[in-house]
Amino acid sequence: MGTQQSTYQLFSGNTLLFGANGDYVEALYEDYLRNPSAVPEMWHDYFSRLPRSGSGEAEVPHSPIRENFKGLVSAPGWRVGANGYGSAEAEKQAAVLRYINAHRVRGHQHANIDPLNLRDREKAADLDPEYHGLTAADFSRKFNTGSMVTAK
Repeated sequence: MGTQQSTYQLFSGNTLLFGANGDYVEALYEDYLRNPSAVPEMWHDYFSRLPRSGSGEAEVPHSPIRENFKGLVSAPGWRVGANGYGSAEAEKQAAVLRYINAHRVRGHQHANIDPLNLRDREKAADLDPEYHGLTAADFSRKFNTGSMVTAK
């Protein structure tokens, strides 16, 4: 590689914006956005020279936006996208897939393959919908089963 410096070497030696300083610089910038005189003069000068957006709107601190999203995710009934699942819906979807997988792996234990009833069949608990938290009402709902599509 000769005498060429890597990008890493160039930035790590010549900027305060490198690596571990990121959170600190972002916090300073948010302080600057709230009150430009609240940051040291060096940072005030640096932030004032940053290019502004073409829309002319003032930039807003990002931390309140991040906190808002964290709150949305932990709120009851949160949803991802227009047709996404909330936390309770995601758990129900996962339960359906676990129930299907149990039948794929252990369904033979439930099947009546002994017409003369010579053997006692052990009950496999995970082949029961209630084991997975599924109710009779769930069987009338539609769930995503991926490639396990039934014929119509």
